[in-house]
Amino acid sequence: MMMDVMEISLLQPVELLVPIEPLSFETDVIATTKAPAPIEKENIVSNIASNIVSDTSMGCYLTFDIANEGSLFLNWSEKYVEGSLAFFAPRKQIPKFKFKQNGGKSEFLRGLRGGVGIKKYFEGWTQFIKLAKDFNSNVTLFCCDDVALYYTNKDSKVMQIKQQQTVDSNDLYVICAVGPGDSSFDGICSIDRNQFTGTGNRQGSALPL
Repeated sequence: MMMDVMEISLLQPVELLVPIEPLSFETDVIATTKAPAPIEKENIVSNIASNIVSDTSMGCYLTFDIANEGSLFLNWSEKYVEGSLAFFAPRKQIPKFKFKQNGGKSEFLRGLRGGVGIKKYFEGWTQFIKLAKDFNSNVTLFCCDDVALYYTNKDSKVMQIKQQQTVDSNDLYVICAVGPGDSSFDGICSIDRNQFTGTGNRQGSALPL
């Protein structure tokens, strides 16, 4: 009789006393996870630039403003200038008045929008690089999507200054500024300086240094 009772109990299903609710992974994750805040492009540019140069980097910063049909400005400053396109750090001593006069800011070139203005805009870049070399500087290009900078070195090799890159101005013999989509120097390893200058001036602006 005992055997019969045991056999019956083994055959009967065992009921769970505490019900287990299924885990809703998707609901739990959504409820506890916040969407990241959008990042503004301007903030990305500023963060990259300020990471390349320290907050105490003294020198000349190039900025652009839409005033006067588009203008480039020189900003002599002892720290990073917000919105800068490029920067050079002189190894020569900088006259103190450059930092004091008008807060260190001066208009470099104006009338840079549309048609002839684009050519002048490229000239502004080559003149900025020439000024950097006059001060025996290291030059840093920040994020600028509307210009491509090329140069030839002492061996007439064609090099490009890429965004977020720093170069020694003493390595630059001819500087060229063209549009970002210009393919004139694609695949060219070395070139005669006169030819490089001529091509650069046809496509944008080129300047022997």
